[in-house]
Amino acid sequence: MKREEIEAFALKAAKGLKTQQDLLDFTQVLTKITIEAALNAELKTTKSTVNNTNNESFFDMSKLVFEGINITNTVIEIQDLANKSYNHIRIQKMHLSQFEFSKDSDFTLISEVLFNNIKINITLTSKINISQDMTRISLKDLILNSQFSGPDIPNGKLTSTLKTNAIYQIKSKKLTLNPFQIMLDKIKLKGQVSVQNGALTKVRYTLFGNQWDLNPYLSKKSTITPATKNKNKIQNTNNRNTSAPEIEPNLSFLTHLDVQGDLTIAGILYENIKIGEITTKLFIKKGKASLNPLNIKLYKGQLNAKASIDDAKGKNIYQINTQLKGVQLRPLLIDVAEIDFISGQTAFTFNGTGIGLTAASIKQGLTGQGNFSLLDGEIYGVNIHQDIRRLKAKLKGKKPPTEKDIKKTDFASLNGDFTLGNGIINNQKLLMLSPILRLDGTGLINIINNTLDYQLSIAPLSQRGTETEQFDLKGVVIPMHIKGSLTDPKFSLDMQGALKAQLKEKVNAEKKRLQRKLENKLKGRLDDKSKQFLKKEGKEIENLLKGLFG
Repeated sequence: MKREEIEAFALKAAKGLKTQQDLLDFTQVLTKITIEAALNAELKTTKSTVNNTNNESFFDMSKLVFEGINITNTVIEIQDLANKSYNHIRIQKMHLSQFEFSKDSDFTLISEVLFNNIKINITLTSKINISQDMTRISLKDLILNSQFSGPDIPNGKLTSTLKTNAIYQIKSKKLTLNPFQIMLDKIKLKGQVSVQNGALTKVRYTLFGNQWDLNPYLSKKSTITPATKNKNKIQNTNNRNTSAPEIEPNLSFLTHLDVQGDLTIAGILYENIKIGEITTKLFIKKGKASLNPLNIKLYKGQLNAKASIDDAKGKNIYQINTQLKGVQLRPLLIDVAEIDFISGQTAFTFNGTGIGLTAASIKQGLTGQGNFSLLDGEIYGVNIHQDIRRLKAKLKGKKPPTEKDIKKTDFASLNGDFTLGNGIINNQKLLMLSPILRLDGTGLINIINNTLDYQLSIAPLSQRGTETEQFDLKGVVIPMHIKGSLTDPKFSLDMQGALKAQLKEKVNAEKKRLQRKLENKLKGRLDDKSKQFLKKEGKEIENLLKGLFG
């Protein structure tokens, strides 16, 4: 319809208008006719142009120019009446400078977020650049400062800073962060990261961390007395069966990941545990995650390990191979488990497998075998050398030593083999050597109840041609029993029984020797009465010697 036709139609229709509703209806019809006419005219005008540009876009987005965006003091509120929750986002400032494709545009966002009683103050600055073909988005010099505060935040406040250059390739769906640096208070991690979406989420990274002190982020421990601590232990044991059941973690997400990464951390402090440099490589593929290798500097030694875990349709099957070299055992056990009864430079190997990642599943289901060796160490809680000195003094009818009794026993080496299954460490072979004694035996450690039970034998030694404190105790075997909790084991030595057994053996041997000697000398000259007298005298000597030891 031409313009003249529209005007004629309007004049004719206007003559019939009588009410306000007639006017409204007429306005709507006239508007519709006008728009249709304008569109038809535009299509006719541009049809040849469109055909001549090989169907190119009618509107060229690449030439689009925005003068900028400025938003201030805008509040978005979200209230959930059913759950009685209230969240809000306050945009104090959002500014985008003039925007053109393939050119940097300054972007600033200052915002405050209140979410579940956690307040987050955010400041974001960057330069936005979108390529002219709209296949790449770049955020240059991106700096994101965040401050978290609230009752559920450790120490009530937490500050984080992210610095990076981010590039997102739209066609390949790949995000690259290089360089990448994030700080959480004094904890720092830097390097480069890339993430690509597809059938699998592909992640690649190389990251380096500084010294991490995790203690500020742990829950505060109350100061309690030893008596209260023991009471709590008993109470925890009684409540163990009524506590909430442990939940096996769901690792099905591993099947959707393809991850390869290198991580180095200068060190970690967790409670009292001091860990040196950590280097590891992480691989995740087809539902299986593995650390190979995992190297940790630990208490003047080195831990080398390989570990893997497989989702296995919810079974969570894992495998671990570990090797310790040169680790100082005493400070490690004190810091990790408050266990203080043995020291030495440690060599240790263990190869194990298990199913399930809850604490109970690991303790009950981990199986494997290993061996250990300690050099130049000490056992605390018993002084075997001093007990032997007391034994020797009593044997000679002298007063026992009065010097201060330091409850520890030195050794040159301590070696053993063990198996682990059903929460029990079975130490089938244990051998300890020092210049003056030998200790060997077997024992069990229950890692579920944290108890141990060892039956050992101690044999004093003497060097050939050298008189030591134990030279006249050669042949004595002293039973030793170690039993109780791992944190407070009890040692007991059956010195009296050992000497009685040895003395009885010596008396019997000497009695038989004397009898044979006398019988040989008096052969044919002793009557039955004389023989009975010699046996009686030998018995009296035996009883007299026994009396020395009760």
